[in-house]
Amino acid sequence: KISNKLLNIIVQCVIIKLLKTGGIGMIHVNITDEALNTQIEDTYYKIVAMFGKLEYAGCFHLAVAVALYNADCKRLTDLFRTESEIVGSTPAAIERNIRVYLRVILEDKSIKDISEMIGYPLSDIDGTIKAKEFIAALKLYFTVNEDE
Repeated sequence: KISNKLLNIIVQCVIIKLLKTGGIGMIHVNITDEALNTQIEDTYYKIVAMFGKLEYAGCFHLAVAVALYNADCKRLTDLFRTESEIVGSTPAAIERNIRVYLRVILEDKSIKDISEMIGYPLSDIDGTIKAKEFIAALKLYFTVNEDE
């Protein structure tokens, strides 16, 4: 008998394989810029490898937000507005999905564990992570560790 945890890992691996081979078109939503599409795909796979839970829409939205994020980003609403134009959603839905995904991640990993994983001390505000800080920290982590 297969444990639920092992079954979840197998399902995630199959879905990732389907995504990489074009078996599922989820990653290619209204993205005509091939470089951006590749960056979003790479970011998505890295997030799934680190945190799992790819069944949550927030996983994909987080990947797009991290791919789009740059140091000049002052407000998440601007970032989510840009993302909404690309993925065909609303900024409010994107923000909600990312926040739900962050809560789900925190069910399995502590903020301290996540901080150690990415090498950046995240603020612990009442047991949660600020979305903007998390997006910026992941962008920095993935940029510094591009070769992995």
